[in-house]
Amino acid sequence: MKIAIPSTLGVLVPGLLWTASATAAADAGGKVEYKIGGVGRESASEMKAARDQYPLAMTFAESIDGKAAYTTDVAVRIRDSNNDEMVETKADGPLMLVDLPAGRYRISAERDGKPIEREVEIASGDRRQMLFEFPSDETSHSIRPNDMTTRLPKPEH
Repeated sequence: MKIAIPSTLGVLVPGLLWTASATAAADAGGKVEYKIGGVGRESASEMKAARDQYPLAMTFAESIDGKAAYTTDVAVRIRDSNNDEMVETKADGPLMLVDLPAGRYRISAERDGKPIEREVEIASGDRRQMLFEFPSDETSHSIRPNDMTTRLPKPEH
C-alpha cells in the first residue's frame, strides 16, 4: 500500500506527520513491545503522542519521482549486538515505534525484495528516528545514505 504525500523527504522526517491506524504488539519472545501505524486519521494523533514513549521511531517510505510516499508491507527484523533477535514482524503501516533498551542494534527492513540494513545505538533515555526509503520501480532514484538516523531531544517530564 502506498500513501502519497505532497512534501519532500526533508519535511517528512522531522514532522513525522501522517495518517495512521495503530496496532500494538509484543514480539513472540516477549522481549520488545512495538506499535505499527497504518491508515486512519484518528490514530495519527495517537501515534504522534506515543512517539515520545519509544526510543526508536522508524518511517518507511518509497521514492517516487523525487517525492516520498509512505509505504507498508515492510519485513522488519531487529537484532541486538549478540545477534539475538529482538523483533521480527511485517509492518503494515508507514511508521513503527519500538521500545528497545539501551544498546546497539542491526535493523533489516525489506520491501519487494529490496533490503535496507542499518545500525543504531540507543543510549539510556535516547529517542532515535530512522527513515527507510526504498527505491521505486517507477523511478531511478537510489537509496539515501545510511546516515538517516536522527537523535531527538529527550522528552521533558
